[in-house]
Amino acid sequence: IQACPLRLFVLHDSYMEIEKAFFKTQFEHSFFVWDKVPPIPMIMQEHPDILLHEVLERYLYYLLIIPDEIKNDSSFINHNFPGYYKRNL
Repeated sequence: IQACPLRLFVLHDSYMEIEKAFFKTQFEHSFFVWDKVPPIPMIMQEHPDILLHEVLERYLYYLLIIPDEIKNDSSFINHNFPGYYKRNL
């Protein structure tokens, strides 16, 4: 069985550790980062086809944090993350 040619970027917490082995066999290129906030420079450097963000529900509030690199750049957010809406909390 040949691995999928797509590039996978996974932002995760400890729950992904056991699943890494599976994803590594399914994709030719997979990149894993254990963090709660998306590392925008790394994502842009890797240029993934699929971005998977796995997070335990008690950390869902981190999804509302926009990284400093793009915090005030609404055109970047709209272009690269369609459907993501900045909210002032």
